[in-house]
Amino acid sequence: MTDMTTGENKVGSFKAFALGFVMLAGVDMWGGSVLAVEPTKPIRIVVPFAPGGSIDTIPRLIGERLSPLLGVPVIVENRPGAGGNIGAELVYRAPPDGSTFLATPMPLLAVNPHLYSSLRFEPLKFEPVTVVTRYPIVLLARQSLGVSDIGELLDFARKNPGKLSYASQGDGAVGHVVFEKFQHDAKIQAVHVPYKGNGPALSDLMAGHVDLMFSDLIAGMPAIQSGRVKMLAVAGETRLTAYPNVQTIAETLPGFVTTSWIGIVAPPKTPEAITERVATALKAVLGDPAITSYLEKLYAAPAGEGRQAMRVELDSASRVWADVVRRANIRLE
Repeated sequence: MTDMTTGENKVGSFKAFALGFVMLAGVDMWGGSVLAVEPTKPIRIVVPFAPGGSIDTIPRLIGERLSPLLGVPVIVENRPGAGGNIGAELVYRAPPDGSTFLATPMPLLAVNPHLYSSLRFEPLKFEPVTVVTRYPIVLLARQSLGVSDIGELLDFARKNPGKLSYASQGDGAVGHVVFEKFQHDAKIQAVHVPYKGNGPALSDLMAGHVDLMFSDLIAGMPAIQSGRVKMLAVAGETRLTAYPNVQTIAETLPGFVTTSWIGIVAPPKTPEAITERVATALKAVLGDPAITSYLEKLYAAPAGEGRQAMRVELDSASRVWADVVRRANIRLE
């Protein structure tokens, strides 16, 4: 794989910064102890899902580029189970010393707290590092549905309440909660058909057994490119450059905007000096043209806004999805 660092001077400065930080044991800005990261101690990024897919691939790519900047090995470890909750709990209880981080999609922190009757961690107590990448959520339809755009879909749905069905990746999954918000805002009714994962849901959509489905574009792209499903609309703020004729939902349903992202968080009480150091390194990685090019091939975009922006976004998303989950009465054990 191509070396994506931006020069020896840049790498050297980050190494010096990292090594300087680990030698500074002492007091942080709140008067607490700063736990240093040993120069030879690996940093672990926990992916709370099975290997494969964007939530696994992107942290591995980023981790490879972080290692020379931080001066320590960066290891990605998969800890799947319970919709991501097992891996999240592991990081939540890890020492706040900069040796363990969580790679997380937005729903794990902003949706799961409202779905599960009991979690053994508090999502909003994680220390944000940064949003790494954003990717679109799109509305897919079976090819034989007979509607050409979002306006025709809403017209048909309002005249035929309960006649349409929609697939999801499972109860409480992204496709479920996003469609619940969509049908509430659009004042339509459709029948929910949950599956065990994105693959089975897409398979039945392609076979014409269900009518509609919300999916992230990365997962849905093979089905779109095969011509077996139709991308009916984009849930983001703007149309996709690669598909300029596909409308946004907001063009017909003003205010309906939702996207997804992958971010990095640290255990609660991790000192700001640590999270800022990692956020700075991540921003450098995401600014590399080779990384940008790779993400563009996945129809994703680099982010890297930093910890404060991520905190604001998490708080806002949590409020939005709390209302959706409560209104739809979705509860998981």
